Amino acid sequence: KPAAEKKQRRKREAAAAAAEPRREDAMDLVEGAPEVKGTAPKPKRLRRSCSRSPQEKAAEVAAAHATKAASAKPVEVLDVKYLKEGGKRGKELAARLERIFQRLRGLEQEDNHARLPRGLKKLAQALATPVYLKHKQRDVRLLVACALAEVLRIYAPDAPFASKDLQSIFGLFSQSLSGGLPNLAGATGEASLEDKCVLHLLHSLAEVKSAVILVELFQAGAPNAEEQLRGFVEVLLSAARPEHAGTVREQLVDVLQYCFEELELVPRPVFDTLLLPLLPQHARTQPASYQVALGLCRRCANLLHGQLSSLLNGLLDSSLGSASSQSELSEHALPLIYELHKASPELLLYVLPTLTEQLRVESDEERQQVVNLLGRLYASPAANYGADAPKLFQAFLQRGHDKSDEIRAQMAAIASAIAQRKPALRGAVGAFLAERLQNVRP
Repeated sequence: KPAAEKKQRRKREAAAAAAEPRREDAMDLVEGAPEVKGTAPKPKRLRRSCSRSPQEKAAEVAAAHATKAASAKPVEVLDVKYLKEGGKRGKELAARLERIFQRLRGLEQEDNHARLPRGLKKLAQALATPVYLKHKQRDVRLLVACALAEVLRIYAPDAPFASKDLQSIFGLFSQSLSGGLPNLAGATGEASLEDKCVLHLLHSLAEVKSAVILVELFQAGAPNAEEQLRGFVEVLLSAARPEHAGTVREQLVDVLQYCFEELELVPRPVFDTLLLPLLPQHARTQPASYQVALGLCRRCANLLHGQLSSLLNGLLDSSLGSASSQSELSEHALPLIYELHKASPELLLYVLPTLTEQLRVESDEERQQVVNLLGRLYASPAANYGADAPKLFQAFLQRGHDKSDEIRAQMAAIASAIAQRKPALRGAVGAFLAERLQNVRP
């Protein structure tokens, strides 16, 4: 009886369970879930697609890109892709250029270019395009100039650029230095990025001697290379400032020296550009440029001796008027001659005979100017022209018999000054003065 009652109770519970809906479980939420044996099959449920806002979609896309970037291999700094990913403007481009520049500074000069980082040549050529050479932001252009200067150092002596690109690069160098050089001597605080870049560029040009590339382009007949060389010389001369330390002026002279030493023949416009700062009117307003030009003439005296003598004689000799008319110095030959003798007295050994011939010109004013110049040269502590060229000195003393009273009086004063400053010439000067006293008219 108890067993029969249990059996009847189980039947009633099963019938009640079949009549009521079952509770959902995890399997019921999945399409295609297997049916539970002994139960009625349930209808399949379809997944609902939720609608998303544009902001949510954008966030999802950004997250996907971030995940992809994180898993991707980082781009090498010296790869052109790294440069181009910085865009064309803004702080990001400047920051990438600065990292490229610092990375290049760490590379040694390598004769075997195959050992250099892959992609470096493409990066260098990309930097030499107008997008970066003519960028509107000065700090970007300066960083590009410094990076290219390092490329020239690494690849020296074979630059990885075509002639046209090299001319564009040196155009950027000139532009970078044309604003003047900063003075960091005694400065307090951190120097600006611009100041650091300008000084690094000058230092690189002086150390690597890469400026000779511009001379090579000129001698190879590249278009407008002569004018570009003249402009480069002018920029270096005008970049000096009186407050600059001696190191800065020495580096400017170094760069100019390398250029002039490489030249087979100095073009007249380049010579004019070099000599103009030596004229008194320029020396008063630009004393630092005067010192750089004088320093270069002193270093390159032997190299420039022949060409410079020919130039000065052409300026002095009226028979070569067509040659002198090509020079801006034609009206300033006499003061220029005096300044050049300070750089190297030997520069005038072939100019003194022409000067002496000028003592015979008809114009009293012109003769007086030449007498004044020769008197200063013979009395100069920087030279001993009277002892080195005694015949020319005697010809000069003959101006004591000049037809002009003013010139004769001028010669007496000059001879007295020479006797005081040049003991070796006192004998010749004393005889002249004695004769002069005897010929004084009552």
